[in-house]
Amino acid sequence: MGIRFLDKIGDEYWVVDLKWAPPIKWTGGKIDLEDEAWENSGLYRFDRAYPSRKGPRELIYIGIACKQDIATRVNQHRWELPKWERRGDLWISYTIPEVKNGNCTPMRYGEIEHLLTYLFKPKEPRQKKKSAPKGSYRITNLGYRGILSKKISYPVAEMIK
Repeated sequence: MGIRFLDKIGDEYWVVDLKWAPPIKWTGGKIDLEDEAWENSGLYRFDRAYPSRKGPRELIYIGIACKQDIATRVNQHRWELPKWERRGDLWISYTIPEVKNGNCTPMRYGEIEHLLTYLFKPKEPRQKKKSAPKGSYRITNLGYRGILSKKISYPVAEMIK
């Protein structure tokens, strides 16, 4: 048994661009996002900035809006936001995934969300932090990506017999 690194052109990866929108500060109440967030499904994240600490914001939560628009899904978290904001300002960003070699299906959205949660371990406890995601992805995070790596390749290797 051995290991084969997956870095050749022919390796099977879903190639995805995530263009993160500029973060919007939560100031209480309803979260007002851009028009495209009211018209599309996608991914979103909550970051927390500590007023007394310099450096990147802390990743709190990564979520998926599938079969509903991003803005509606984000606003379903309003009851949790005061708890998340206690230690710092909350910021919301979102993206509409662009799959270069296929379609954005609900399953694909779920796999991308699982992968980001698994790799970046947001503060809010989630079951997806514990299990490795399925699927092979090459993700490029663009725009306002916060602490997310610019490029992600997952997995990087596979076991061979």
